[in-house]
Amino acid sequence: RWRMVDQDLSPLTTTEAFYLATQGGGQVYGKVGSFDWGYDADILVLDDSALATPIELTLSQRFERYMYLADEGGHLVDKFVAGQRIDLS
Repeated sequence: RWRMVDQDLSPLTTTEAFYLATQGGGQVYGKVGSFDWGYDADILVLDDSALATPIELTLSQRFERYMYLADEGGHLVDKFVAGQRIDLS
């Protein structure tokens, strides 16, 4: 949206967007959004094995691929909120 105001701004990377949605946003809401000691454990366990590729990908590349292609094979395996497991059934 800001690019409409300033064309010199580059779009957010997937890593930057993820930071803003987790640790960056957590700064507003307290001890959430990070795996640091003393923070609430809000965790999603994802399975990207159905999004196989013939080349080796870095963790960042796998995450970006999952974000774009989750509807085509991504799978939420487990979910924890404040350290408590949430039943997905």
